[in-house]
Amino acid sequence: IPGANVPVFGRAIHCLGKIGDEIYIEALPDGLAMRTVNSSRSAFASFLFVVAFFDKYQPNLPVCGDSGQTWKFKLTAKSCLGVFKSVSNLERTVNQCIIELDETGPWLQFQLFCVHGIVKTHCLSYQQCESLQALFNKQLTSNLIVAQSRLLSESVVYFPVTLEEISLISSPTKLVITNYTEDDADKDKAVKTEVALLPAEFDQFQIGVDTEITFSVKELRALLGFSDVLQLPLMLRFERGGMPVVYSLMMDQRFEADFVFATLADASQPTQADASQPTLADASQPGGTVIEMNSTMVSPQRELSTDKCQDEKGADVDLDDSIPATPPHKKSKLWILGEVMSSERKQNEPSRSTVLVPDSDSE
Repeated sequence: IPGANVPVFGRAIHCLGKIGDEIYIEALPDGLAMRTVNSSRSAFASFLFVVAFFDKYQPNLPVCGDSGQTWKFKLTAKSCLGVFKSVSNLERTVNQCIIELDETGPWLQFQLFCVHGIVKTHCLSYQQCESLQALFNKQLTSNLIVAQSRLLSESVVYFPVTLEEISLISSPTKLVITNYTEDDADKDKAVKTEVALLPAEFDQFQIGVDTEITFSVKELRALLGFSDVLQLPLMLRFERGGMPVVYSLMMDQRFEADFVFATLADASQPTQADASQPTLADASQPGGTVIEMNSTMVSPQRELSTDKCQDEKGADVDLDDSIPATPPHKKSKLWILGEVMSSERKQNEPSRSTVLVPDSDSE
């Protein structure tokens, strides 16, 4: 990595570390992919550093590369942050960074070539894993907003750091950013903050459906902390509550990033997944951990599998017949976590059912 790009790479590590506890790295033929997901599976972040980002990029695909496999492993975010502690110090002192995979260790070696001939070497242990992917389609959305990062950063600064969730209320005439409060909250004691932005303040403002979406503000702050320093425009795509909201950014064809956040779904909205929502069967790669964003209504006291599961004999069992109905909460936030494996691996590994993971309900 050339010295000019080392701070960008370090800021990406810091951004991922604020979202998830583990960083998944995959050496692809067209670039280095780094991804993470938070513990509640409600936020996913992905960076792809293309070949032009590096002075030299040699993925050294495994012998089985003919079958489309690549190096996939994960590191703890804490260990990566130890390599890139101070981004401002990286800008002043680091001339080059070399990342090399040592299979015999197994280690992932980071070498920082600094001024005055100083070389700092960090060897981080890694674990081999499956590819982490979030299935979503950025094209199948009715609402598209392109804004400068500074505009969104200055809007979010009005909200307290203790705020957990934020709401975006969109219409063709304006975009309102407000703090989210529960319906049963005491309105006499609750503080309501709203920031209204007009279409002229955005680079592009296309609202096809009036809607209100609510999502976690913690991951949004991590995203804005990265994009604001680099002064990059953000592209925001969303449809309605209960469907994921996607933030995208790109820098001079050197890297691209996607941030996918789950949103709250109202009880008045349909519980079945929209036809445009991705499914586990949409995974294009032969193996990998797939995260499908789909908010729906479930009871927090019960963890469900997919609509159908298998009994001990392998026969399909309809969950609607085996699980009594329970009253759902007004709003809930869900991610679906599953694993897609090749047919060869399926013969050697036990089957694993898809798991629905509830997010932010405190009860």
